[in-house]
Amino acid sequence: MNFEEAGMRITIVASTLRMGGAERSTFELFHRMAADGADVDVVCLREKGLVGEMFARAGIPVRERLSLGRFDPTLAFRIFRHLRSRRSDVLYLLDHTNAIVASVPAARAAGIPVRAIVMHTTGHWGGGSSLPRPVKIVLGGVTHVIATASGQSRYLAGLGVPTDRLVTIRNGVDTLERVSPDERTALRAELALSPEDLAVGMIAMFRPEKAHEMLFEAVSRLRATHPNVRVFLVGDGPRREELVTAVDRLGLGGIVRFLGLRPDAPRLSAAFDVVVLTSAPFVETLPFALLEAIAQGVPAVATRVGSLPEIVDDGRAGFLVPPGDTDAFTDALNRVLEDPDLRRRLGAQGREWICREFSVERVVDETQRLLRAGVARARGSRD
Repeated sequence: MNFEEAGMRITIVASTLRMGGAERSTFELFHRMAADGADVDVVCLREKGLVGEMFARAGIPVRERLSLGRFDPTLAFRIFRHLRSRRSDVLYLLDHTNAIVASVPAARAAGIPVRAIVMHTTGHWGGGSSLPRPVKIVLGGVTHVIATASGQSRYLAGLGVPTDRLVTIRNGVDTLERVSPDERTALRAELALSPEDLAVGMIAMFRPEKAHEMLFEAVSRLRATHPNVRVFLVGDGPRREELVTAVDRLGLGGIVRFLGLRPDAPRLSAAFDVVVLTSAPFVETLPFALLEAIAQGVPAVATRVGSLPEIVDDGRAGFLVPPGDTDAFTDALNRVLEDPDLRRRLGAQGREWICREFSVERVVDETQRLLRAGVARARGSRD
C-alpha cells in the first residue's frame, strides 16, 4: 500500500529552508515520497529559502512567511488553521525551536495523529542543548523524535527523550547520481583546475563550530611541498568576512576560493581530490554533504566528532583526527594528497560503504514505515 492509497497527508513545518544539509536531506526525502504518492506541503515561518524553492520547483506547495514576526502570539492559531484545512495526518518538523513550539500544540489541538521532529544536531556551539527548554516543554505532545545517527540517538536519550518515542533513521543520499569521468573533467575545468592540481573541498556553513581555520593552517603548512593544492569552500554564513580575512592574513588568497552556496554541491564534490570537515566537538551528527562527497568516491579527512565514525571508517574511507588537533589533521591531509593510489583506494572503499548503508531509498522506506504505522495506530484507535 502506498501513501496515495493510505490517504496520507504530510505537512512539513520549518523556520526557513536555507541551503544546509538538514534542509537538503529533507528535500531528498520528501520529493521522493511525493513522487511515491504522498500528499506533501511545506510551511515556512519565514522566507522559504533556496531549498524551499527546490520544493516549489518539484511541484510541492510551499507557503512562506506564516509568522508575522519574532514574537507572534497568533502563529499557533494560523498553523492550527492550516493543518485543519489540509486535514493533515502527519506534522513533520525540522529541529527549529520556533517551529516546534508553535506547531506541536497547534497540531494536538487540530487532532493531527503523527507529530514528528527530526533532529539534525548533537548539541550546539557554546554547549547549548539540542533540546532547549521551550522544546522540552512541548515534547509531551510529540509522537516521534527521529535521530539521524546512532550516536545522536544515545545523546537524545540522555537528554530525556522517552525511548518509546525515539527512533533512529540514519541520513541517506542519492547513490545513483554518480558523476562520470567526463563530467568530473568538465567540473574541474569549471573550477580552472589543471590535471596536476590537487583540489581540497570543504562543504559547510560558515559558522564557528566548523572551525575552518584549522584547514587554513594545514594548507599554509603544506603549500611548500604541495604548491599545486587548491582549496574550495562551498557554503556561506555569518563568518564569511572573518574567514576571508583569515585567508588573506595567511597569504592564501591565491589558493583558497569561496564558491558560495551551491545547489549542485553533490555533483561539484566529485571534482575534489579530498573532502574535509574540521568541526569542533558536539556539533556534528551525520553531515549530509560529507555523505554525498564520499558517495562520489572522494576520500575524506575529518575530525572525530559526533557520529562521523559511523560514515568515515578510519583508514578505509579516509582518516579521522582529534578535533582541534592541527598537527594530526595536517599529517592526514598530507598522506592523502601525496599518494594517488591511496586516494583511489579510500574513495572506492568509502563509496561502497555509503552505497550499502546510506542510500536515500533506505531512508524513504524506513520513514514511510514509521509514518504509516503511526497513522494506522491512530486510525485504529478511532474505529
